[in-house]
Amino acid sequence: MRPEDLFFELSHTKRVALLSLLRQQPLGLSALADRIGISAPEATRHLHRLARLGLVDRRPERLFGLTGYGRVITDFLPSFEFVVHHREFLRGHDLSGLPRRFVHRLDELANPEIGEDVTDTMRHLDTVLGGAREFAWFMGPLPVLSEEKIVRELSTSSAGVKVLIPPALVGPAPTPSRRRTGRDRFEVRVLPQIPLGVAMNEQIAGVSFPNRAGRIDLTTGLRGRSSDFRAWCRDVFQYYWELGRPLG
Repeated sequence: MRPEDLFFELSHTKRVALLSLLRQQPLGLSALADRIGISAPEATRHLHRLARLGLVDRRPERLFGLTGYGRVITDFLPSFEFVVHHREFLRGHDLSGLPRRFVHRLDELANPEIGEDVTDTMRHLDTVLGGAREFAWFMGPLPVLSEEKIVRELSTSSAGVKVLIPPALVGPAPTPSRRRTGRDRFEVRVLPQIPLGVAMNEQIAGVSFPNRAGRIDLTTGLRGRSSDFRAWCRDVFQYYWELGRPLG
């Protein structure tokens, strides 16, 4: 079987709907037909085609379920749905620098708020830093986020701050007279190649991707508060944080 054979069979909305239902649990023929609004004979035809591909099998208790192969395939479907839904945004951005593991999890960024300009980005940075109670993490070329501003916020908060920046943004080391309360909770690492921007705390997260010219686009980005959205951003940040070199 060729990949295009699989794509051809998945081009029918009813077959994709059947797979999505079976991804949740095994079901009988009548339940499957009722839930997607088709007749039992029509559902049988679609299930037969899916079974022929090895995606679906019939259990002894007269229930249909996904095979191991079918479960792997359906695990990709939410990410495909995300990509298709946000195709206009993605047409202007380049995600090729991301490790594949994160591209496969793009569905975790579902239902985002999309920023419209740099002002939105700056407002998000202020929200992340000012609203942090446990932590605030920043990654990317964020010149509007100064060390002075971070340390000032830390003087009235118990949060820890981590910042991962490219070498071009490394400033002079703080002198003793510039040290303030909270400086010990402020960590900076440097990484030559940073393929995206992240700004998050324990409540909200935002991500900015490179534009087609390869520069991280601070004029627009995706933001969300769901646990899945924050988990994606958290895992991306931690991946690149481990690659960074501690400053100082």
